[in-house]
Amino acid sequence: YFVPCVFRSSADDSLFPGRRLAELTVELNALLNSDDIRFFDNNMYVRGWFSPFHRQRKMVTSLITRQIHSQASTYLVTIQEKVEALKEEMVRLYPDSTAEEWIEEHVSPVVAPLQRIMEDFSACVTETQP
Repeated sequence: YFVPCVFRSSADDSLFPGRRLAELTVELNALLNSDDIRFFDNNMYVRGWFSPFHRQRKMVTSLITRQIHSQASTYLVTIQEKVEALKEEMVRLYPDSTAEEWIEEHVSPVVAPLQRIMEDFSACVTETQP
């Protein structure tokens, strides 16, 4: 009985069908658990000058809100790109509902506060502009 030898010339030619999914999952989890994302939980400007109290009353400083908005939008775009790549890879191996569930369970809790900051920023800018 003859078993052919399989040679792979690069890491992209892996025999493991979920290799790319595993890599993307590790990358996304690292991003979601990074200190950069925790910045919005712990930063004195977010907690102080752009706190829920200040956002609700539209008492925000435009310079600080622009900085926070810039950082939050950068992180959201990065996360969304990773999530799209992960979902695309995940639906190759699992049903679409499994991909949606994983994203809902693992990504949404981190992304929701950033999205709220972005929405609050838009509302504050709209109401404070002449």
